Amino acid sequence: MSRTTRRVLTFLVIAALTIGAYSFVGERGFYRLVKMKQRRNNLNATVDSLQKKNTELAGEIDRLRSDPVTLEELARTKLGMVRPGEVVYIFPEKTGDE
Repeated sequence: MSRTTRRVLTFLVIAALTIGAYSFVGERGFYRLVKMKQRRNNLNATVDSLQKKNTELAGEIDRLRSDPVTLEELARTKLGMVRPGEVVYIFPEKTGDE
């Protein structure tokens, strides 16, 4: 093999290796593609979870607007409200010392 042919062949091999390495780890390489697919899957899972939570909250809002029993339960538990004439007894919590 002549010296020129060897240089051209060496250049072509180096160029092919460089292009191959760049296509694997470069800006638009295979590695980045895999990472982007993983991120897309994670984001899709997050969207699904948030849509489910949104549906649950919409149902809760609907129940609070239309169901007086639910509204009364919430007023009693969260706000401590009572009906006129009711007496509320509050018992101290038992501790482990008693």
